[in-house]
Amino acid sequence: MDRPRLADTSVMTDHPSIGLGVEYGSSAGAREAVTRVIEDSLAGRKGCGILKSAWIETPLGPLLAVAEPNSLHLLKFFDGKGVLKQLKRLQEWTQSSIEFGRSAPIDSIEKELCDYFSGRSVEFKTPIACCGSVFAQKVWDELKAIPPGTTRSYSEIAQDVKQPSGTRAVGRANGANPIVIVVPCHRVIGSDGSITGYGGGVWRKRWLLEHERQMMARLKPETMDMT
Repeated sequence: MDRPRLADTSVMTDHPSIGLGVEYGSSAGAREAVTRVIEDSLAGRKGCGILKSAWIETPLGPLLAVAEPNSLHLLKFFDGKGVLKQLKRLQEWTQSSIEFGRSAPIDSIEKELCDYFSGRSVEFKTPIACCGSVFAQKVWDELKAIPPGTTRSYSEIAQDVKQPSGTRAVGRANGANPIVIVVPCHRVIGSDGSITGYGGGVWRKRWLLEHERQMMARLKPETMDMT
């Protein structure tokens, strides 16, 4: 069976207020840098485990997916902040090399992203494995509990993880989230309602929030897929 390709979907054409004509001025250089890290990873770690990686095209630009045979470890916009650092951290955490190729989790998340961007579903069932500290894991669990079409503030998340004075720490954990969209760090906003602090670019955060708001308003309750 052929895998669905996100680039083939006519997505979000009913969102006139959100333009997709974004200039990816440094996209070639960013993509080359990511590719170089992956190639260097494979060359420098003979005998280690192997993680598979692949580009997934989306209306917001390519995502880099990295997975082991049974779970997804990384899903990031390739031109986002910190992606190179997260690749190297993942390599150290798993003691693995990374090579380009397909795996079941990558195929699975590609299909689910196709449904998400096409407005058919907000459900993600692909197994994930986020590498991070105990505190970061608590924050990411709270992110996964935020319903699509809604938002929470950094301070509310800090309260939920029993760190009421840890708003900045929550922001750092939010920024270190290795699996965008599935672990929805884009649903966290400032206490004053401001949309700030997204490694993939604030414009993408606005787009995702509006996409989910309109999708949730459109989907019927009896057929709605929830995360």
